[in-house]
Amino acid sequence: NPTEGLWSSLKAVELANLALRIVRHLGTAYDTSWVMDLRARCFAYLGNARRVLGELRSADDAFLKAEGCLARGTRGNAEIQAEVLDLKSSLRRAQRRLDEALALIDEALSLYREAGEEHGIGKSLLKKAKILEERGDLDAAIDLLRQVVTVIDHFREPRLYLWARHNLLVALIFAERFEEAEAFLPNLRDLFLESAQPLDLIRLRWTEGLIDLGLGRLGPAEAAFREVQQEFLSRRMGYDAALVSLDLARLYA
Repeated sequence: NPTEGLWSSLKAVELANLALRIVRHLGTAYDTSWVMDLRARCFAYLGNARRVLGELRSADDAFLKAEGCLARGTRGNAEIQAEVLDLKSSLRRAQRRLDEALALIDEALSLYREAGEEHGIGKSLLKKAKILEERGDLDAAIDLLRQVVTVIDHFREPRLYLWARHNLLVALIFAERFEEAEAFLPNLRDLFLESAQPLDLIRLRWTEGLIDLGLGRLGPAEAAFREVQQEFLSRRMGYDAALVSLDLARLYA
């Protein structure tokens, strides 16, 4: 529901601003570098929330402040630096500054590895694959995603594992490797049925339609697209409904 998504993003902005107000009240009893790290994280999450709302210029301003806080600290906490870089790479991707986004996520990856932060490593690898995909380097994205699904622990990180495999399926479809995508689908469907949310299953159904379309099965593809279109419309998700409508139009053309 886009209304729920908007509310969540506005709430995230509110919470980040509240956290900043609290951090400003931490006095000299607390280590200055620790306080600067906290402020950096607050500004980074504020910037990320603004990015989600489409406020890219104010998001940039928040990340400048986050970096200023990191520069004023002396602890050099690799994990916090990685977190800020990771979130900033999402902003650069939204701004279509993809070379910068790639450089930032590589730097974040290096720092996450230094800190031994496995969740951060897995999440950053997924982001890197998405950036490669959007740069048009689909083969590199697919190769990276194949590595990622072997790195992420299915039991410790079930959602991350699920979306790593889903992103691999989508990359195969974008690369028009439809036979490989179809062979990959049954196992992924079982995973989705185990742990996915209803909206996740709708998106999986969409990918099934794309595979059918790519393999020339127009009847099943049309049925899938119409089903997904109606699900999005019933949830008032107009943007997603428009996207699947474009796929339906492509089928009719």
